Amino acid sequence: MNKRAKVKEQFLHEPVTIQLVALVTNLAKISAYINDTEKESLIRHLVDESRFFIDWMAPSLRDFEQQYQLAQYQRQLTQWLSQWETIWGDPIHRRNIATETARWSEQVWQISGLRDTAGAFAANAAQVAAS
Repeated sequence: MNKRAKVKEQFLHEPVTIQLVALVTNLAKISAYINDTEKESLIRHLVDESRFFIDWMAPSLRDFEQQYQLAQYQRQLTQWLSQWETIWGDPIHRRNIATETARWSEQVWQISGLRDTAGAFAANAAQVAAS
C-alpha cells in the first residue's frame, strides 16, 4: 500500500468532524506559512493534500451546499497547483492565497460544528472560573 492509500485509509476511519478539522488545519497552515519562501515544498504538499481531503470527505457531508462549497475550494486548489511556479514567484499571489485560505479555514471550521461547541465550552469555563 502506498503512502497516499495509507493516509486515505486513516482519514476515512475518522468521523467527518475530525476530517473537517484536518482540512481546517491544512488551510490555516497554508495561510500562515505561504509567505515563507523556505516552506515551498510544505505548502505545495498541504495544497495537494487538502484537495484529496476534500475529495475523500465531501461525499460524507449531508448538506449539498457544503459539498458544493468544498468542491469550489478543491477546484481552486487544483488551479493553484497547475500555476504553481507563477504563483510561488509572485508575493501578491501568495498574499491573496493566504487571505483566501484563512477565510476558507474559518468557513470549514463553521461547517464542522465545533466552533459553537468550543464557544460554549469557553463560556462554561469562564463561568466556572468566575465562581
